[in-house]
Amino acid sequence: MRSYGVARSAKSLWVNIPIYEEAMSFLQRFSTENLPAGQRIEAYRDILAQRYLGLDVIDHSDGHPHFDASIQRFGAVSIGTFTATPIEHIRTKALADDIRPALTLNVVAKGGVRSTSSHRDVTAKAGASYFTNGHHPSRFLATAGGIFHTITVPVDALHDLVADPWRQHGQVGDSVALNLLVDYCAVLRALREPPPLAVMQSIEAHVLDLIAAVIGPTPEGRDVIAERGLKAARRQAVLSAMDRHFNQPQFTVSALAIRLGVSRRYVHHLLEHTGRTFSQHVLDRRLRYVHALLSDANVPPQRIIDIAGMAGFGDVSYFNRQFRARFGKTPTSVRCTTRHNAPLSGTT
Repeated sequence: MRSYGVARSAKSLWVNIPIYEEAMSFLQRFSTENLPAGQRIEAYRDILAQRYLGLDVIDHSDGHPHFDASIQRFGAVSIGTFTATPIEHIRTKALADDIRPALTLNVVAKGGVRSTSSHRDVTAKAGASYFTNGHHPSRFLATAGGIFHTITVPVDALHDLVADPWRQHGQVGDSVALNLLVDYCAVLRALREPPPLAVMQSIEAHVLDLIAAVIGPTPEGRDVIAERGLKAARRQAVLSAMDRHFNQPQFTVSALAIRLGVSRRYVHHLLEHTGRTFSQHVLDRRLRYVHALLSDANVPPQRIIDIAGMAGFGDVSYFNRQFRARFGKTPTSVRCTTRHNAPLSGTT
């Protein structure tokens, strides 16, 4: 935990106001929320912008700046989310020379940005993505309330996958690879603890592969990427789609394959790595959904048949058999136990 000294009174009474958290170099958070407005630009510049991003800053908020940032590190790869009032970031040649050459994919989630790098101007609105090269002097002006996701990789880590990676900059067109990368990183942003080392290394390789796929890999790198990063991202897309749509009665492997633009056979192939079939994954999610509702005393009473239907079950007998096989109790028994253990109204 880092802190920033702030004078609170005419007597120069200093207090420590936490604005930056760091946990095992994996997840770093920064916020100016608890700082006086007059201290925020200086704190953001000194603690985060220059030290970690190689950037200077100019405030465009009319004296009311605010910044929030979180950065996750997966080996040499970092994934960030930044929210800010209007601000201009500047990377001078001196700052660019002081940092390891890196390529950043910037995804505009909200607001917009005007960027100039290598004599090329980019105007990006919400939903757009663009590359910036940390080795080049550049300027970025973000609009009010902007939210930006960043994916930063060292340029030298791309040499085996991409020809001339240091030349990449400017706006990126929509593509399957870009969508897979954005969705894959959205899952990673939910992590709050560092994964095991082997998983960390796999994630690092997958993100590098997906960045290379967005740029356009060399012929030699194409096969590596298809079997490693793209496959992992597609597998995650399958699992995420299951999490979102498992309760739809017509959610089948065919429907999922059409949704993702792949074949039924390839969906089954992706799931082989998980040790479960498509049907087993969907059944597990439906059963856990029903069990969670029946085990929550705060959920308003509903007929069990209706809850099963909400989970996607169309056959009550099948549901009852599977529920008992999974949890060793009937749905009615689970509900009765929950009600019996629930505190009486007005008690703690």
